[in-house]
Amino acid sequence: MPPLPHTLPHRPLPGLSQRLIRATSLATLFITLLALPPVSTFAGPTATGSMQASSRQESVSDAVGAAQIWLHEVDADQYAKAWERTAPAFQNQISKTQWDVQMIRIRGLLGSVKERKLGATSVKRQLPGLPDGHYVVVLYASQFEQKVRGSESVTVQRQENGQWQVVGYLIR
Repeated sequence: MPPLPHTLPHRPLPGLSQRLIRATSLATLFITLLALPPVSTFAGPTATGSMQASSRQESVSDAVGAAQIWLHEVDADQYAKAWERTAPAFQNQISKTQWDVQMIRIRGLLGSVKERKLGATSVKRQLPGLPDGHYVVVLYASQFEQKVRGSESVTVQRQENGQWQVVGYLIR
């Protein structure tokens, strides 16, 4: 029996780009991903004082930490556990079962993460389709087995209890 095409990393898979386009479209449609405005890097201290800036930087650091923990669960194929860590705004848009099915399909097409580098972060008070709140958009440059140049966006929201939870995830 000849080897399967996916076992030969040096040969491109037929129709892979169309499958990745479909997977990306499905990710956008079914995983309730947010169409976010352009993201800029957090600028640091402001005229209101270094103490507030320090607190804000700590808050951004906590938000990035929550995003990384969540991505670790997604990378470990623990989709149900990752869904349980998301904010109610996320859970109200997609059921745990739908999330699991879509992530299995999308990650099946992309393969596992080979590399992920933290990029820009952006603090937001308002995002389309969500109530005003405390949000941090975290961007990553990501490389998957079947997608060399990708990006991921994880949007986290600070909840009333002070915890950061995911409200959006986008793979491009």
